[in-house]
Amino acid sequence: MTSTSREADVSALTHDHTAPDVGLSHHLALIPRPQLVTRLREANGYPLVLITAPAGYAKSSLLTQWAEEDERRFALITLESSDDQPSHLLNRLVRTLDSVSSRGRPFVIAIDEADALRTKGALAALGNSIASLPPEGQIALVSRRELALPLGRMRAHRQVFELTRRDLAMSRTESEGLLRAIGLRLTSDEVEALYERTEGWPAALYLAGLALGDRDGTAVDATQFGGDDRFVADYMRDEFLAGISVARLRFLMRTSILEDLAGKICDDVLERSGSGRVLRELARSKLPLEPLDHADGTYRYHPLFKQTLASELHRREPELESKLHRRASAWYAEHERFEQAIDHATAAGDDKHAAELIWARAAPYLSVGHRDDLRRWLDRFSDRKVARSAHLALATAHLYLALGDGDLAAHWTSVAREAFDEAAMDDSDLEADLLILRATLPGHGIGQMGLDAIRAGELHPPESPWRAMSYFYAGASRHLADDTAGAKELLEEGARKGSATAPIVQVFCLVQLTFLHLDRDDLEDALRVVAQAREQLERFQLGEYPILAFFFVASALTRAHDGRIEEAAADRNRAKKMLEGLDGFPDWYQGEARIHLARACLLLDDSPAATELLDEAAEFTNRLDDAPGLTRWLSEAGSAAAAMAGGDDRSELTPAELRTLRFLPSHLSFREIAEQSFVSANTVKTQAQAIYRKLDATSRGEAVERARDRGLLQDVSHG
Repeated sequence: MTSTSREADVSALTHDHTAPDVGLSHHLALIPRPQLVTRLREANGYPLVLITAPAGYAKSSLLTQWAEEDERRFALITLESSDDQPSHLLNRLVRTLDSVSSRGRPFVIAIDEADALRTKGALAALGNSIASLPPEGQIALVSRRELALPLGRMRAHRQVFELTRRDLAMSRTESEGLLRAIGLRLTSDEVEALYERTEGWPAALYLAGLALGDRDGTAVDATQFGGDDRFVADYMRDEFLAGISVARLRFLMRTSILEDLAGKICDDVLERSGSGRVLRELARSKLPLEPLDHADGTYRYHPLFKQTLASELHRREPELESKLHRRASAWYAEHERFEQAIDHATAAGDDKHAAELIWARAAPYLSVGHRDDLRRWLDRFSDRKVARSAHLALATAHLYLALGDGDLAAHWTSVAREAFDEAAMDDSDLEADLLILRATLPGHGIGQMGLDAIRAGELHPPESPWRAMSYFYAGASRHLADDTAGAKELLEEGARKGSATAPIVQVFCLVQLTFLHLDRDDLEDALRVVAQAREQLERFQLGEYPILAFFFVASALTRAHDGRIEEAAADRNRAKKMLEGLDGFPDWYQGEARIHLARACLLLDDSPAATELLDEAAEFTNRLDDAPGLTRWLSEAGSAAAAMAGGDDRSELTPAELRTLRFLPSHLSFREIAEQSFVSANTVKTQAQAIYRKLDATSRGEAVERARDRGLLQDVSHG
């Protein structure tokens, strides 16, 4: 085709947006497919080429381009229904072979519309012709479905080269070229939206161009194009559904609600049997249905075909449509595929079931860092719908907690309580969750927080992720009340339960245990426990949760105690930033986090930052009258900050440095000191260097002398 004639075709077709089938093949022929042509030319060593795809994949256009580019002699046969007679087919093949076969010159016989062959005799005649082909010859079959030829044997012997729907789908660049040829000028995002919806199906792209171009004066919205568009629907009916049996059409429509198609789920949702066999038959027909595995076990419809079928189902059987979605939701929930279960419950209009599913997954999803999934599910419901459902309101409250917004979490907790009371619900799980949220956002003191947590733990079933949280709040309330022994037992049990069901809660329990061990001056256990917390935080990628500022406070404090100055400073900075992002969080959390972070700043010689944090902590702590432990920590940290500001020599050395100092008068090496202290040699070296700096000493002996002068080594001797 010349350049002039191509331009003429484009001009004519650009102005015709009335009949979807007019100009389709012409337009598709305008888009060059050089990569596919190259692949076909390079496949000249195969006796058989198969080009198999549903209608609308520009198979015939590809043949034309191939014939123009290939140096071999090329003959094209387009089969008709009359060719399904063996004798008739053989006569055509022989005549064609005679016309192209000459003195050993390579040739190609391309047979278009090969799916016209259905009888065993005609297919056997074709198979014999392929088998008897001379070495220099090649037969190319173009078909909308896979033909009943001995392809298994030919594939095993590498005698067949194949292009399928996936190969024939247009690339993004080719898609944009086709849309431009139709006359559409779309943005990059609009082209991308159409490309994703059509998956590069040439005919679908062409129809999208017609549909969008047909909207006179209306702004183009490519995201609204789909299988329910009238052009697409008409095309699908004409090409794929015309002449299909009523039983098959019903099967197609009713299974269109499913994403992945397999025999078991189709049988269960349609309440029938034999779906696996039907799917295998349909996959070998001309329909846009493709297998997802090599075992013919799972399939999928092309999204536009699926949408057309779903539209037909909605039009013809609206009552059954809802029932099918309900069955599908139950099936997916039973098989723990909750994303699909929620999708189908929503599609069925069963908001109550969808809400129950979302609430049931809120804890396990949030506990492993999947907050975006929960947010996406909740975004399907208006605030009014959320407010009418205790389940949705509870899930929303937990989501805002994870996002660090305590005020909104408190609001939706209150909404959940109202919905729970108005519905006069008798649900121990929901009641327990309301208690957990009240413990999380305590408005009645630390003692009540502990009582609420204990009661929630009694109501929650043993396997509930929230049960670990009950132990955390109960343990934290004991620790804040200065009951160290009781806190330790509860927090350790919470960490054990959280390890299996709620990693994020396990991290909280381990962090509180870290503070507890440091309060007992047990650095070894603190380092061990915070390392466990770090492992879980990294494993489940929980570090972006604002509420886990708590962990980075603990990490900064333990690393500062251990002499790992740079790492401690990095954790301190991250904790400060995360704390600033929290809004409306409980006073005890805000106060405790700042007190411990101030202690880390003191160990890092940052007295001004420590003082500022302690002033902030005092504002939160002063609002609590039943947290003596918190009050004591604030007082001790304040004294340490005042001592550092006043120049008390002993306060200049951290507890870890003082322990190392006690070994310096001995003849033990840093490595030997490390072995006795159960830390690394590098840690001892770092602590020793800090001691030299703080005592203004240049050697180990000078540091010992200055320490004795200042009374830091009284009654200490090491052999």
